[in-house]
Amino acid sequence: MRGIFTITIIIFSQFNISAQQVGHYFDSLKSVYHGNALFDKYRKYKKKTGLIRGLKQELESIQNETVSQVAVIAIFHNLYGYKWVEDEKLIKWIDSIIEKPLNTEIKTLAQDTKTYFVDGIIGQQLIPINLQNHEGDSISTDGFKGKYLIIDLWATWCAPCVQEMKRIPGIKKKYDNLEFYSISFDAEYWRMQ
Repeated sequence: MRGIFTITIIIFSQFNISAQQVGHYFDSLKSVYHGNALFDKYRKYKKKTGLIRGLKQELESIQNETVSQVAVIAIFHNLYGYKWVEDEKLIKWIDSIIEKPLNTEIKTLAQDTKTYFVDGIIGQQLIPINLQNHEGDSISTDGFKGKYLIIDLWATWCAPCVQEMKRIPGIKKKYDNLEFYSISFDAEYWRMQ
């Protein structure tokens, strides 16, 4: 896994990224800096430098500044809100990109990403969602009023998703006021709990 991660960053850093390609590289870098890879880095850096400082040092080795700035936004996107991450440090890091972006597309992407997570939809009232479960019954998020609702997007081909699904019953037993709305992205059907 680490080899793929390193090769991907090296390949990205060799290209000149036009402003129009920023969104494409952001999507690619989000998959490079996904949850499992970042958690592995957290375990690697937590006692030495701390996660954010360790990631900053890694990004300093990237020759392409555009890739580096887009990588910071991807890291923020995938890390913000985790209890093992200091959100204040992440916010300072993305703010440094907002203050000195290489182009307007990077600035807009950084601002939109920060707004989405820090000021945006998290904690807001949910617009009702109605979907069919695997038995054909309609399920609405309105049925979860008065509870904390976690919307879980998953698929059987996503090994970390399947592992997390195994933890849901235990978490639900521990917290009475917590519900999960699980949506499968498998082609056969959407499944909700």
